[in-house]
Amino acid sequence: MKIVVCIKSVRATLVLQPSKKYAINPYDICALEEAVKLKKSKQAEVICLLMGVVDQRIAAELKKFGADRIIFVSDKKFAGADTLATTYTLSKAINKIGQVDLILCGDHAIDGETGHVGAGLAKRLGFDFLSNVDYLEVEEERLRCICRDKTYRYTYEIESGIILSVVNCMVKEVTLSIMQLKRINSVAYEVWDANELDVDGERCGLLGSCTKVAGVEEMDKRNARNATVLNMENQEDIKQLLQVLRRR
Repeated sequence: MKIVVCIKSVRATLVLQPSKKYAINPYDICALEEAVKLKKSKQAEVICLLMGVVDQRIAAELKKFGADRIIFVSDKKFAGADTLATTYTLSKAINKIGQVDLILCGDHAIDGETGHVGAGLAKRLGFDFLSNVDYLEVEEERLRCICRDKTYRYTYEIESGIILSVVNCMVKEVTLSIMQLKRINSVAYEVWDANELDVDGERCGLLGSCTKVAGVEEMDKRNARNATVLNMENQEDIKQLLQVLRRR
């Protein structure tokens, strides 16, 4: 069984880990842990696929979680990609890996919040797709997927050729031992660029994107703006709202 886990690196300050530059997206950590659990129950290879800057520390952390193979998809042509361009590039990488049985994604990235990648990949690859996945279990060689919403919990028996979006989130700082830090440069990983994936440059990065992120800001409580609550129960509240809108 070949399992691909899509991983995104986010700024470490977003998960309160200022001692390093990048951290693994918390939702993707849960997806990876579900894949590693499957590896213990079934004969499986867990492949982590990342699009972005190559980071040896991230590679070492993924190894510590239990990844068998780590692939960075990295090229200047991929920079500035929205979810449309991202899923195009990742789908090319997954096709290059070949014979993939199962793909796991975190529900969304904490620096983007769109949650489109899993569904977008399923559309491009012709895979089935399930969202709101809580956890996976193996019983008598059958693979079950437990999904949940605000009211109900659902159980599905799944086969190969499916993408699962894991909804659990885990903010976990991975600590590397002194020996692991010393060996960080020896952690094996692969880097695939645009030429290796044979991509159409006009469908990657900013060129292939329909949207553009103007910027990502971190909320600083010290500089937080005061808020006024309007109940809209009388004419005075309505007049006050109109004044605010006119000022903008």
